[in-house]
Amino acid sequence: MPKLYAFILPDGKNGMCHSWADCEKKVKGASGAKYRGFKTSEGAEKWLAEHTRNLSLETPGEGIYFDAGTGRGKGVEVRVTDRDGKNQLLLIQPSKSLTEHGTLLLNGRTNNYGELQGLALAIDAAIHRGMLHVYGDSVLVLDYWSKGQVKIDDKDTMKLAMLVAGKRKRFEKRGGSVGYVPGDVNPADLGFHRVGRKK
Repeated sequence: MPKLYAFILPDGKNGMCHSWADCEKKVKGASGAKYRGFKTSEGAEKWLAEHTRNLSLETPGEGIYFDAGTGRGKGVEVRVTDRDGKNQLLLIQPSKSLTEHGTLLLNGRTNNYGELQGLALAIDAAIHRGMLHVYGDSVLVLDYWSKGQVKIDDKDTMKLAMLVAGKRKRFEKRGGSVGYVPGDVNPADLGFHRVGRKK
């Protein structure tokens, strides 16, 4: 049985209710409203974040971009670029540690772990370049894990999340910002989810 319900109204208003009766009052008569039951608040928060994200296809300005993916079947790859798609990992990683595609390969890791590592590397590259903006397309990493809001059994992921949260806080304290960019216009996007596209 769901413990709470998340809802999104057509006008963009959203939230969570602790009973179906309360949620029904919110969505009843609202054509196009979305709602779903969850057992945990973490699941509800992730669903809300994924479904309320602004999907504007305009690429943000200058900055460092990151992405992670598993499309080549060799493990999770992390890519970090500037707005023009130029590899930025070479600024902060030895070239011998990168793949022939200019990505960092993380064997035995999840894609979400790769996104988290990508954010850490993107912040390092931004600091190296003297840039103040970092962008990625992982809602989970941007809105939760990199803010220290993570509940997962994997100790390595938890440890990395805490390290990235600290790194992000220091970056933002010095005037930096971390934001979202849709995957379709992310210059660092590995493109594995698109048919016929390879990078």
